[in-house]
Amino acid sequence: MVAHSLLWHVLPHASWPCSPHQGLYGKVQPGATAGPENQYAAEVKLLHNEAPIILMSALFRDPRQIRRTLSAPKMQLDATDSDSKLSNRAVRQLERCRTKIADKPLLIVDGSNLRAAAGFRITPLDLTHMLDHWAGLVGLSSRAILVWDHGPEPMAFQREHSVVLTSGPKSLQTADDVIVQLVTWRVRQSTEPSATLITSSDAGLIGRCHAQQRLSVSMASALPAGSARLSTMHSVFCRWLLQDDLGAQWTAACEPVSRFDESTQDRVRHSQLLSDSLEPQRLRARGTQHDGSTRSFEKSTMTGSCSESIDAARWFGAGAQGIEILRRSRTGQKMYWFPEPGP
Repeated sequence: MVAHSLLWHVLPHASWPCSPHQGLYGKVQPGATAGPENQYAAEVKLLHNEAPIILMSALFRDPRQIRRTLSAPKMQLDATDSDSKLSNRAVRQLERCRTKIADKPLLIVDGSNLRAAAGFRITPLDLTHMLDHWAGLVGLSSRAILVWDHGPEPMAFQREHSVVLTSGPKSLQTADDVIVQLVTWRVRQSTEPSATLITSSDAGLIGRCHAQQRLSVSMASALPAGSARLSTMHSVFCRWLLQDDLGAQWTAACEPVSRFDESTQDRVRHSQLLSDSLEPQRLRARGTQHDGSTRSFEKSTMTGSCSESIDAARWFGAGAQGIEILRRSRTGQKMYWFPEPGP
């Protein structure tokens, strides 16, 4: 009640980060119009849903200061705003992310979360192209895996510097499930010290990955202690790295307006377009490509000295052979294992 009383006093003097008839991300509230008769209703809705933003807007004149004050890692810099600057804390965190990249880990990226970090301004196909190019720039050729939700079926595609996996229908599994499967596959394949870097903004997924890592290591008796390392990076930092390293290419691919209201049907359609566009690069366990040519599972065409990501794609493209569901958590999340010992 005290907070609401304070807000009623500061509300008339607030420097609004957006129109009173819009939400935090610029979406018009249902039923709201530009007429003054709806201003009161819009302000009441904002009091309940966006009170922190309103309070901060009374203290700061610059909307970017509001976002930095609420949470620096979640700050969404406008892709076309060259004057936007990161806080000192964000700069330090970004440098730590570059250090992780310099260790040459196997990078596993949650594609949907990365799109969300960019305000859904970039299509999955454009983001797939840019991540592949970026992986080559930063020395992660053959060490980057981009995982997408949806798709007609679980599929794997080989790019020049990376691989792309689609989870298939949600009734079968999600991209989160695929990423957790890759964590246990990675531990099973480790015969020497190795590092895996998961990029996601989903705290639930990060927790699942760490739990799966601990379980898989405990079941891999032949694995030397500490040889399989798992670290994480928030999707916002991955977006900043791409934006910083790709520059004009990133800016050109960004639409001017965020699309946080994108529906599941829209994402299913985007995934179908992605799968259709990458079909010539699809990895298949058996048979031929749609044009009659075959894609060998025995030799990688990637540049780079190793082919960790292509090995993962071969395994996933062949149906994730050997992996089974060990148990489910109380919330229904799957934990995996390999009944048979690894190579």
